Amino acid sequence: MPTWVVVITERDGREVFRDSEAYSSRHGVGITWRAGTDELWVLSSDVGTSSIRRGADGNWSKEYPRPGHYEQDVPAEIRELAGR
Repeated sequence: MPTWVVVITERDGREVFRDSEAYSSRHGVGITWRAGTDELWVLSSDVGTSSIRRGADGNWSKEYPRPGHYEQDVPAEIRELAGR
């Protein structure tokens, strides 16, 4: 089964983040940058919604919404894309 792996690179091609998840193309995967931020959102029906952000230290990390806090943790523009 084909899978997708999220990779973020700098303009010079240097890899700064590689996701540990392999997303199934069978289930569909949406990927979008949040407007005006260094925040990449991954929308997956089999793995779930997550964000990948650049921290104050310059390192990128991935987070999932806290259980029971989807509405608070996921911005409205992303919830709309996810159909929630």
